[in-house]
Amino acid sequence: MSDIPERAPDRLTRAEAKFAEFLRMKAENLNVSFEVLCAKNPDDATALRVLYSIYDEGRSAAENPTLGSRLEKFFGATVVERTALESVASPPDDAAAPGGSPPREALPLGGHRRDDGARYDMKEELARGGMGIILRVWDRDLNRQIAMKVLPPGARGSPAGALPEHLPRFLEEAQVTAQLDHPGIVPVHELGVDANGRLYFTMQLVKGGELKGIFELARAGKDGWNVPRAVGVVVKACQAVAYAHAKGVIHRDLKPANVMVGRFGEVYVMDWGLAKIVGKKSLIDLRPKHDSHGSLTTVHSSQRDDSGSGDAALVTMDGTIIGTPAYMAPEQAAGQVEEVDHRSDVYSLGAILYSLLAGHPPYMPPGVRISARTILARVLDGPPAPLHRVNPPPPAELVAVCEKAMARAKSERYPGALEMSEDLQAYLDGHVVKAYEGGPVAQLRKWVARNRSTAVAAGAAVLAIIAGLLSVVAIETRANRELREENDKVLRLSDVKRLKDYVEEADALWPCVPEKSAAMESWLKRAAELAQRIDLHRDSLRALERQGTKSGAGEGAWTFPTPEIEWQHDALKDLVAGLESFSNADPSIGAIASVRERLDLARTIESRSLTEHAREWDEAVRSIADASACPAYGGLRIEPQLGLVPLGRDARSGLWEFAHVSTGSAPEREPTGVIHRSAEMGLVFVLLPGGNFKMGAEAPSAGRKVGDPHCDPSARAHEGPVHEVALDPFFASKYEMTQGQWLRATRRNPSKFRPETGFSLLHPVELVSLAEARIVLARLGLELPSEAQWEYLARGGTTSVWWTGDAAKSLDHAANLADGSLEREAPGAYPTLRWLDDGHARHAPVGSYLPNPFGIHDTVGNVWEWVSDAGRYADPASPGKGERPSSSGTMSYIRGGSWTNLAESGRSANRFAYKGENRDSDLGVRPVMRLKVNSR
Repeated sequence: MSDIPERAPDRLTRAEAKFAEFLRMKAENLNVSFEVLCAKNPDDATALRVLYSIYDEGRSAAENPTLGSRLEKFFGATVVERTALESVASPPDDAAAPGGSPPREALPLGGHRRDDGARYDMKEELARGGMGIILRVWDRDLNRQIAMKVLPPGARGSPAGALPEHLPRFLEEAQVTAQLDHPGIVPVHELGVDANGRLYFTMQLVKGGELKGIFELARAGKDGWNVPRAVGVVVKACQAVAYAHAKGVIHRDLKPANVMVGRFGEVYVMDWGLAKIVGKKSLIDLRPKHDSHGSLTTVHSSQRDDSGSGDAALVTMDGTIIGTPAYMAPEQAAGQVEEVDHRSDVYSLGAILYSLLAGHPPYMPPGVRISARTILARVLDGPPAPLHRVNPPPPAELVAVCEKAMARAKSERYPGALEMSEDLQAYLDGHVVKAYEGGPVAQLRKWVARNRSTAVAAGAAVLAIIAGLLSVVAIETRANRELREENDKVLRLSDVKRLKDYVEEADALWPCVPEKSAAMESWLKRAAELAQRIDLHRDSLRALERQGTKSGAGEGAWTFPTPEIEWQHDALKDLVAGLESFSNADPSIGAIASVRERLDLARTIESRSLTEHAREWDEAVRSIADASACPAYGGLRIEPQLGLVPLGRDARSGLWEFAHVSTGSAPEREPTGVIHRSAEMGLVFVLLPGGNFKMGAEAPSAGRKVGDPHCDPSARAHEGPVHEVALDPFFASKYEMTQGQWLRATRRNPSKFRPETGFSLLHPVELVSLAEARIVLARLGLELPSEAQWEYLARGGTTSVWWTGDAAKSLDHAANLADGSLEREAPGAYPTLRWLDDGHARHAPVGSYLPNPFGIHDTVGNVWEWVSDAGRYADPASPGKGERPSSSGTMSYIRGGSWTNLAESGRSANRFAYKGENRDSDLGVRPVMRLKVNSR
């Protein structure tokens, strides 16, 4: 094309006509080839080839710099103003087709005359996802190809099945993307509604490939790509994401499929449909949804993800489709929506870098088919396979960047995407990568690598100086030794404080729920680093002891030259002893072993209570919400409760019961429907319906006699007046907490009457103070009942003196009180009920006696039970739990009586003031648990 013919525009006009004829013949399926056309018209062959290349690639001269320059060179500068060329360059359906209309008439700049009024010609579908369909369209007004995103079928504005929640999300995506004015984010042109009533927005058509393909080229060294060049692409993606973060937008779905790379090095971060604006309530609930089989729902909501490809999408709680979880941060994979922030995007960018360095996505080994559900479980379980196992191993600096970005704890990741991009750019530029190393030595080594010739010249000068430096080596050695000793002293003092802080921090790492996993992992990492220094401190301790003299037989009998050395020795000895206990493999002693055990539970509790029992939960949720099947609940709607497993309805009470997986195994029901009790069973909770109930009791008076509701001859002044309390539904323990359950939760059994003294772990735990009860239950995600809750569960819907009736003898077979059994074993020790013989001189195994109408056992006798509040009835009770602010100074309350008491103490309304620090062999615990109600 070096010879430019004269009157090029005329040749263009002639070529256009011939090319249009060719398109018409092709549309009519006539047997004609383009080469034949060129052979028949040799003078116009070059022009025809230029036109064909435009047609074939679907690009206009203005959109393609290469073709544009060819046209300008061949036809002259006026070609860029020739709209007729654009008409020819459109795909063949724009040309005359059989029975169709002729090509559009070209008009001067400013638009085309159209009879149908449509601006866009729909060409083809490019992509489809849960948040919309991407189409290639032809913009008739501006003569260009662009991309159009429309709402998917079933969304508002689509043909069928209105889903109104899609509309605000779609609008938010368009508005958010339009306001992100960055070269790495595709610009939005227009928002509108098409002739079919579908909402759409248009944007630049990105011409290039997904990042996954670029990574494959880079690892293979093809088409000019290599790992450093691919890292440069990740740098640009980080910069685009950092810009979005600065604007308060979190992407939440970063992965190679959402990063496009153009032919000329352009990098675009795509698909902002799941983005969240900081400070604004998200329109999308990103918690993964589980189906009735316990698996994560796939893109086909009626099917399970059995493909094993790992590419199956997940569906969120609100039905939004999200991609493979391999690139999700742990907090997002765990459904901790409130924890997802800009550092979650940093994790995803690190996962993208991981896929470049490893040659496969995190958690997805090459050649292995793996389901999205399995990937999600692996993300929650721990970090992916270490990159140092990759063969050949990737650069250590890039590995350090990747590991920092993908740290399990958000606090250990890069503070933002910009900082990550700076570290990656430092690697590319030969500067120090902060995630890998730091300090002047590293800076010098990098400088030498970048400036080898200058470094060689400077080396000669350095050698001349070395001789002078040798004269001061001895002085510097002594100074270094003193500095090292001072540093060791500082390290000892620092580790003393660290040990104290870490122990206190470990005490707060409860309960064992998925939300605590990241904090536990971070703590374990720091704790392990501290524990590894125990040998260093032992060596320092031996060094100090060499300065002293052992003056006696005792382990600590040492004398030292100065009080300061003696103090250092004692502090260091305590530190070593503390670290030995801290690192003990027994979870009841060692904090590290205890937190590691808690982490295992936190990682598995969702699977053990929800995933593995999804069908039981589906049945329970439906049954409880069915007012005809479970009238007591009045149509109550709940959601599956983390940590509980449904055991079915109690045949007598009609109420649903649940096992608490953290405190033991789930018991089974005997053929009669009764729970089979064992020492290994966990707590069993009864879901009690909420509502208003009257609590308290009053003594008989004129006009009132025993038998009237809440009329009680033994009532005291502080038990009245009878008043109404509103309670929310809650879970109440069917039995008093057993010694086995307490032992599993705390690694110790404080009880006086324990297995070593002839009792069993199925007996209630006792010798527990109020503070101990609160701490242990809180660690299990449980709590003590309020007085109102306790009386409600104890009465079981009754209003009589005891739930059994108003006569004390109605308690036979329903209570464990001071009776004939106790009198025979300890004559005269306690006042006893001569008419009652319950078979146990002390407390009995839980559930030994009849249950009340709620199916709850041992509310009369056995052991006293702590309650959480100690207010007066004159004080208003808070709605929900019915608690009153404590108003009795140091006194608390216990309820229910025990095996040491007469029937009067076990009355439903009886309140006994007691000091919270007391521990007695007839004082125990009955936990309750809050109900998480489905608010959707």
